[in-house]
Amino acid sequence: MDIEEYFRQAPFSLKFEEKSDYFDKLLRELTEHHRSKCSFYQSFLNASGFKVDALASYAEIPFLPVEVFKSLDLKSVSNDEIVGKLTSSGTSGRPVSMIQIDRKTAFRQSKVLKKVLHDVVGPDKRPMILVDAPGIGKKGASISARTAGIVGFSQLSSDHIYALDEEYNLDLNAVRSFIEKHNNSKFIIFGFTFLVFSQFLEALRKESVRLGLSGSLLIHGGGWKKLTDRSVDKSVFKELVFETCGIDRVHDYYGMAEQAGSIFFECEHGNKHVSIFSDILIRKSSDFSVTKIGDPGIIQTLSVIPTSYPGHSLITADRGVVLGVDDCPCGRLGKYFE
Repeated sequence: MDIEEYFRQAPFSLKFEEKSDYFDKLLRELTEHHRSKCSFYQSFLNASGFKVDALASYAEIPFLPVEVFKSLDLKSVSNDEIVGKLTSSGTSGRPVSMIQIDRKTAFRQSKVLKKVLHDVVGPDKRPMILVDAPGIGKKGASISARTAGIVGFSQLSSDHIYALDEEYNLDLNAVRSFIEKHNNSKFIIFGFTFLVFSQFLEALRKESVRLGLSGSLLIHGGGWKKLTDRSVDKSVFKELVFETCGIDRVHDYYGMAEQAGSIFFECEHGNKHVSIFSDILIRKSSDFSVTKIGDPGIIQTLSVIPTSYPGHSLITADRGVVLGVDDCPCGRLGKYFE
């Protein structure tokens, strides 16, 4: 199976062992691509003593810390091949990552997002309520990960509306009109976790509104820190979704600007799943060795998507744990984690 045929596969169609054989070959090829095209990455590999022929598996490919993209402009293509720049969401004045995107990377990001989303919600387009302000959807030469998420998801809708006004207040009249326009439809509500909770769900509860969207689903992603500080966990979040919207299908996802397209959706059993286009390794903080299933550690993410920058093997600042392989009750093959 070559790379093009691999990208035509369903995202959770291969058992982990079978996926690993293909994934290993593709990661080795991608590593050599970035070594030959990015001088910094070449120096990084040389300093680590990396030799692709000596690898036992792709788990031995050196990883860059995601933070490196906040200080270095790394790319593996020429300037005239860059079609856009993706930035991470900086907080409190901190530097943001700057990710260089070429057409091939953009195509792969879009293709994988569509495949994974179709697996979660089905292939049919649905009307979508985007929990953000209209201005967020305006693309420029450099866009944030939040903008990219809104734009990417909105393109998979049959029709969409922004639930917030330009001041980030709930536009209840617009939401109600949209629901009435698509009467009896099954909707998708999409947004970033903190905005969904604080500007949409809490606003609905304050107005004593129940939208009555039974059969619809809500997708959200992004950091939980602001909500954790307010003692809001997943159960509290889901309870408020049901109370205000009548929705009992809520899917969280994990992802990052530094590896856009590698998106890990939560299934109906609450587990986040790794597609055949990505992988997750959990490493011990003491020596960075890979942990056993069930042992927590630092999350490393790997992806066959990025060709324009060396972001295919990254160590994050997040903690996680692999819960199992090929045996989630939802039936999806591959690793699942939290």
